[in-house]
This record gives sequence, structure tokens and C-alpha cells, in this order.
Amino acid sequence: MSTSPSVHQSRRQRNNITRLSAAIRTRICMLLDDGAEYDDIRDDAEVAAECTERHLKLHGTTFLAYKSSDEYAGYVEANRQWRHDLDRRRMMAALVTAEHGTADIAAIADYEIMNICIDKLQAGGDLDEKELSAISRAVAAFNRNKLAAAKENESRAAAEREAGYQSQIAELSALVARQAEQLTGTKKTGLSQEALENIEQATGLL
Repeated sequence: MSTSPSVHQSRRQRNNITRLSAAIRTRICMLLDDGAEYDDIRDDAEVAAECTERHLKLHGTTFLAYKSSDEYAGYVEANRQWRHDLDRRRMMAALVTAEHGTADIAAIADYEIMNICIDKLQAGGDLDEKELSAISRAVAAFNRNKLAAAKENESRAAAEREAGYQSQIAELSALVARQAEQLTGTKKTGLSQEALENIEQATGLL
């Protein structure tokens, strides 16, 4: 299980930040990388406590010098990679728990295989037998997924059309029921011409 990056000095600088413990230097790196102001870093409880204990002051020039150091550059690069890996793990975890997660993971794998092979061909290389077989399987899987998606979309469209038809039928049934009630209430006086036309129209639509 990976953890967040920490600093590892490769070439020691002569400034007050390098005189702090590795844990506090890592915290300063994190704050700098997050865009914190120098005053906010100085006022950070952990940083301030160790600076007081060691009788150190962090000036603006100290931060500038440290930001150009190999140690800080190494932290930034390691942090970028750590966040990238974390995002990938979260994405894969979401895919695994999703309804169609297994199929999605397989599709991603096939896509990566095709990218690797395309990059090799563009670099002027040749594909060996295993690579040709892998890319053939990936293309076949891609086509199967494309057909399956088309069928799913068609099924969804058919279901939406059916729901529309059922809604229309329900509206027409309600109209016929209202006209029937009017018919029952006008046995003695007879139906109006408008009522008769409405019933005839509704019956024809059904």
C-alpha cells in the first residue's frame, strides 16, 4: 500500500529549512506545492513549533532557495505520481463495484493493448506473433462491445416508444370514460353534437 511522498535529501542545502526534521520539511513541501503563502507556512502550528524549538526563522529568500532545490523538485514529482496512481486506483475500485465493472475493465485493457501496439508501429517497429494475437483479440472485443452497445441503445429506445404508446392509450381511455359518464347523465336529454363527435374521434384513435 503506497503512502504519500516524503522528502529525501540528495544534496544538502545551506538554509534553515534543511535544518528542520524530515517530517516538517515534507509538510513545508506539501504546503508550498498546494500554493500556500509563506506567512501561512510560518504560522502553521507544526512548522512554527519546530522553528521555535530550533531557534530558526524562515525568510522569503529561504523559501525561494528551497523551491529551487533538488529535494523540493523530487517531492513535487513524487507527489504528482502518487496522486496519479491514487486516481487510477480509485477509478479501478469504482469500476470493480459498478454494475458492468468487469466489462469496463476488460475494455480498458483492450484499449491499452491497442495503444501499445500502435505506438510500436508508429516508432517503426514490427509486431511479434503474441502482439498480433493480442491486438486481434482487442479489436474483436471492441467490435463485440460496439454491437452490444448498439443493441442496448435500441432496446432503450424501444422501451421509451412503448412507454409513450401506453401514455397515449391511458389518455384516450380516460377521455372515453368521461364521454361515457356524459352519456349516462344525458339519457333523457340526449347527447350534444359535440359530445358525439368527441366519442367518435376517441373511438377511432383507439
